Amino acid sequence: MKSFEVTRMLVLTLAITVVGLTGGSFALAENPQNEKLDTVPGLTHEIIDGEVIKIDGAVYTVRSGYSDNGSASQARAWGGSLTQKEVRVYVGKDTKKIKGEKKVGDRIRAEVTFGGFANSIQ
Repeated sequence: MKSFEVTRMLVLTLAITVVGLTGGSFALAENPQNEKLDTVPGLTHEIIDGEVIKIDGAVYTVRSGYSDNGSASQARAWGGSLTQKEVRVYVGKDTKKIKGEKKVGDRIRAEVTFGGFANSIQ
């Protein structure tokens, strides 16, 4: 009887840990507007290619990825995953703006820090 109780406690502890860890991730993913963006340059974390869909002050919302056209559907059939996502990017006075200011509808390529600051945008 004692080993049954120990096993039961271990399973319960594991279940609580898993729910706690995944629940926290889901809470962050639900509301990306709560994330605080970097406001200074830093090491480039990723390059974002996409279309500017919204500009709110210094924050650009960019739709990056691939639309669901024939090639995307075909890639998924081969096990690939081509999807679109919206990314928020901070464009400040230290951002190197290649080819001038951007507006909604422009296609851009931005070198972005882990915290979302655009080191350069073209």
